[in-house]
Amino acid sequence: MQYEVSGRRAPFVVVGLLLLLIAYGGAITLVLMSDMASDAVMDAVLAASGGVILGMIVLVLYSLRKFAWTIHARELEVMERGRIFSFAPNRHARIAFTSLKALRRIEAGKEVIAEAETDTGRRFHLPSKMTPRPGSIIPAADEEGHRQFLDALLAAIASSGLRPPRLTQGLGFWQRPYGIAVIFVLVLLSLALALAMLWALADGMSLTGAAMKGGGIVLAMPAGAAWLLWRAIKRRRTVLKAMAAGQD
Repeated sequence: MQYEVSGRRAPFVVVGLLLLLIAYGGAITLVLMSDMASDAVMDAVLAASGGVILGMIVLVLYSLRKFAWTIHARELEVMERGRIFSFAPNRHARIAFTSLKALRRIEAGKEVIAEAETDTGRRFHLPSKMTPRPGSIIPAADEEGHRQFLDALLAAIASSGLRPPRLTQGLGFWQRPYGIAVIFVLVLLSLALALAMLWALADGMSLTGAAMKGGGIVLAMPAGAAWLLWRAIKRRRTVLKAMAAGQD
């Protein structure tokens, strides 16, 4: 039995975009503080903007992955490879059931991700498929098919004469300390942008049309980022509490 899905590494994209924006802001600041002529400043700003756009495209394409888990008689075969770029790092392993230490289910936004951990500490992930929903442009996770595959995996382990691991809740990237740190940085950056916008408005800057909509988005960004931070911390506490209860 096999479960194959095309997905992306969202944390990789978000962290990469954050680094790009920080580099872009630093470059623009250096250019504006320099003694360059106005035409040279405009050329430098356009070049930096083009570099950021190109970097965003490369990041998104590089993050596109294909995942496949295949259940064999006494082992689990996992594969992960790039969909667009062949030079993207590929992972392939055959995990004997005797080496499968833990099997976890991770909630990551609209997705559900399975995590298999071996006795050597290696971790492999399998996101759920995203299926269209009638009347909505936002797809839904294939939770039923994903769960059926995990149940089949546990049944195969039991059929081999071994005691299967419990399917437990797990922490995703955004619920771990480094993920929470990334969201916290986003909160600070969005707050700085909102304060700069308020300062400019208080100084007499006027917004009309599309600029007004953009200004509204900038002012709302801190609230959205703070909500993401609260949700990640809340989910982390819930999972850790469930883990502690399962160990009692």
